[in-house]
Amino acid sequence: LSEAGHRNIVLDFRDVPVLPSVVFAELVRFHGRLKNDKGELRICHCGAVIRDVLRVTQLDRLLDVRTDLASALLN
Repeated sequence: LSEAGHRNIVLDFRDVPVLPSVVFAELVRFHGRLKNDKGELRICHCGAVIRDVLRVTQLDRLLDVRTDLASALLN
């Protein structure tokens, strides 16, 4: 997506109950690439398991995690 010129990305995890650890690593990598391109990655609708992993790994401090899509789309 970033190669196609999209620099601000919202990922909605509404129907995603869990993620493998490799996906969290890719989110960090993608966040860094977007940030280097003056873009932003926002994540919303994380379920309890994903929220817990983000909190325990402190990725919630690195990544922009929003509660819902509306707040993720706000500037």
